[in-house]
Amino acid sequence: MNMGKRLIGLLLIPIMITSLFAGCGGASSTTPGNTSQQPASAQGGSVPTQAEQGLSDGSTGGDTVKIGLFACLSGNNADSGKIVRQGVELATKLVNENGGLENLGGAKIELVVTDITSDSTQVAAIVERVLSQNPDMACGLGFSTSGVTLAAISVFENYKMPFFTCGTNNDITTKGYNYVFRNVCNGTAFSDIQLEFIRYLQNAGYGGTKLGIVYENTAYGISMAESAEAKFSNADGLELALYESFSPGFSDASSLVTKLKNAGCDIVIPCAYANECSLIMSTMAQMNYSPIVVGGGAGMLLPSFGVDMGESVNGITSASCWNFDSTNITNSAACTAAVKQYEETYGDFMAEHAGLTFSHLVAAAEAINYAGSTDHEEIRKAIIEMTPEWELNLINPPGYWDFDEKGDNINAIALIVQWQDGRPRTVYPLEYAGAELMQ
Repeated sequence: MNMGKRLIGLLLIPIMITSLFAGCGGASSTTPGNTSQQPASAQGGSVPTQAEQGLSDGSTGGDTVKIGLFACLSGNNADSGKIVRQGVELATKLVNENGGLENLGGAKIELVVTDITSDSTQVAAIVERVLSQNPDMACGLGFSTSGVTLAAISVFENYKMPFFTCGTNNDITTKGYNYVFRNVCNGTAFSDIQLEFIRYLQNAGYGGTKLGIVYENTAYGISMAESAEAKFSNADGLELALYESFSPGFSDASSLVTKLKNAGCDIVIPCAYANECSLIMSTMAQMNYSPIVVGGGAGMLLPSFGVDMGESVNGITSASCWNFDSTNITNSAACTAAVKQYEETYGDFMAEHAGLTFSHLVAAAEAINYAGSTDHEEIRKAIIEMTPEWELNLINPPGYWDFDEKGDNINAIALIVQWQDGRPRTVYPLEYAGAELMQ
């Protein structure tokens, strides 16, 4: 089978998680705006609401520190929201089981989980309500899509509360805000690694010169597409033959795929969430159209995408901010054990959004511990000034984070993953690869 068709068309030995932190510091709370609080057991299933637990908003013990998880647990992005929640709950469990926050007397993390829905027009009001009801919350995290992140930034800024996001939209850290922290790469890094990988394929003799960029008309899709267009428009040996948007939630991709095919695109970069990605890819297969596909992350990295695509998922590649088998993880006993525990607990590989928000929680916890305080200004100062030491903070590629004054992790990199045997494997850059590229 040719490279185009393959491109479209692990876990390690058990390791006990011990001494993961150089002294570190279980509880979880859900709300469309439903908010809940409970011990984080990372056993899967739904978290009881506050009403079910007899808790009122703001309930907390004296030996806990509240961290807010804001996730899309309903609506179109509920699939990714579930994964986000699982990653954060596991990280909370591990921090709490390994001594909690030592500099706060061993205080445990109390996770306050809020459903921000998948509607960015509701997010600001939901976040405002939760923050007003939880004045003792130390920081927030989650926000796995650019749209909800952009909608929430001003609220956190008004409350002067640090929060972590894995949204890739370039605008997130360019507005002069002081309390947003993105520990992942941005959209520009995605287009950089996509071009680098396409050059790698060309040098290996796999061809491809006419490029098609198709993207959903959302904050994420537009940002990714604009970065890709800027990168590829003037790239030697490549022609941008089609640049086309589509509405999220569309039910027929035949017109879009026909445009790609008629334009002669032999390389396609789709930027979309899971349902739309699956529809585009399945329509390509139905139309016997098999370009090289180098996706823009998001839906192409979710377990549900692999399920929807079946065997035909194998060979598809995509840019990614994180993957479970990159060498920064496999070279760390603690990170390897965490990835393994996630799979054992939830019955699936640790997907990108789970890994990224796992890293949010660990970063927040170490920063709070370093500050020795739940004061927002002290935590913000710690995030920017400290050098992380907890081994679990190696989980985000290429390793320990380093935030600049804008809130960007200047160490963050992008990866290329390829679906192999029903799960994404890191194949590029070669120094971070956990598997060889399928031919």
